[in-house]
Amino acid sequence: DAVIAHFPESDGTEEDDDRPRVAIVGKPNVGKSSIINRLLGENRVIVSDIAGTTRDAIDTEIVHNGKEYVFIDTVGLRRKNIRRYSIIRAVSAVGRADGVLMVIDATEGVTEQDAKIAGIAHERGKGVIIVVNKWDAIEKNDKTMREYEAKIRQVLSYMPYAEIMYVSAMTGQRLPKLYDMIDMVIENKTLRIATGVLNEIMTEAVAMQQPPSDKG
Repeated sequence: DAVIAHFPESDGTEEDDDRPRVAIVGKPNVGKSSIINRLLGENRVIVSDIAGTTRDAIDTEIVHNGKEYVFIDTVGLRRKNIRRYSIIRAVSAVGRADGVLMVIDATEGVTEQDAKIAGIAHERGKGVIIVVNKWDAIEKNDKTMREYEAKIRQVLSYMPYAEIMYVSAMTGQRLPKLYDMIDMVIENKTLRIATGVLNEIMTEAVAMQQPPSDKG
């Protein structure tokens, strides 16, 4: 009570925060912090070649075209000797995010570990964008992107809805387009379908297929 007496008067209500909140997840050293620094235009988040440099979840506010976004940079998840604290922080960051950027290292390709990390966002019903970083380091031909996407869809088969973007934190390639993708994904995630429209879809589906059984 003695401490609280020094706090300013408040009506106890919290202001609504409708800013898009985006968690960035992925294995250590895939470039999560580098992506934020490039978007931010300054080195606010520690970037290092040593895997797992980011030890906590860091909220970074970025204004783009007059709209404010909150990016949550999470500690990288390790395959071995993973600390329970790190998992809790990553799960917590995803839990309070509207959308999730699942960052993959293009030079390593998509892995089982990526699938496990992406599963955290999938299980919590978050909008997901798969961000393939270091795309500038890949030798390409006219089939490269199509083959790479096929591999991603195979490993992350449980989330066919996820959008894919190929970027480079080092050069800034395609990073500005992330904002439009984030807006679209969050808008789709919160989309409500009117009852009348849903009824029409169900009626068409039943008419085209075998009517469902009323038993069992």
